Amino acid sequence: MRESRTFAERTKISESDRTVKKYFLIYEGSDTEQIYFNAVNNARIKIGINPIIELIPIVRSHSEEGWSNPKKILDRIIKDIEESKTGLISYETMLNRIMDYFNEEKVFGTDKPSKTIWDLLIFICRNKLCKLLNETVEDLETECMKIISLLNDELKTKEILRRY
Repeated sequence: MRESRTFAERTKISESDRTVKKYFLIYEGSDTEQIYFNAVNNARIKIGINPIIELIPIVRSHSEEGWSNPKKILDRIIKDIEESKTGLISYETMLNRIMDYFNEEKVFGTDKPSKTIWDLLIFICRNKLCKLLNETVEDLETECMKIISLLNDELKTKEILRRY
């Protein structure tokens, strides 16, 4: 899971010494609950939410789509916070970030369904790199380069096979 921001957007830096508190509102669904969240954010002054409080929706990553169990969502957020604090992420988190980037940047457009790419990424991770999804990534940049290269090879192979 991640904050709802566009790729490479930087966090604003406060020029005062005040503490900025963050409250995380975790909603179960991914469609209507987001509409409710946006309505609360838009009506914040009318309903009495202090302007100093920043409301940031947390959106699900690719593998978390469709989750509705609040405990599962909260556990994932706690895991993401721990990974953020330590700087060590799992292969699953890395694959989710790759998919989030692909989706935000529309890398594949509508040519390749997200499920196909996700399945290929998992296949590459497990079978080509021999890594479990819960293993920690040692060198993020190197592993991303390997995965993208292997994904490119797999997509070329699938394209060749489809022609014949």
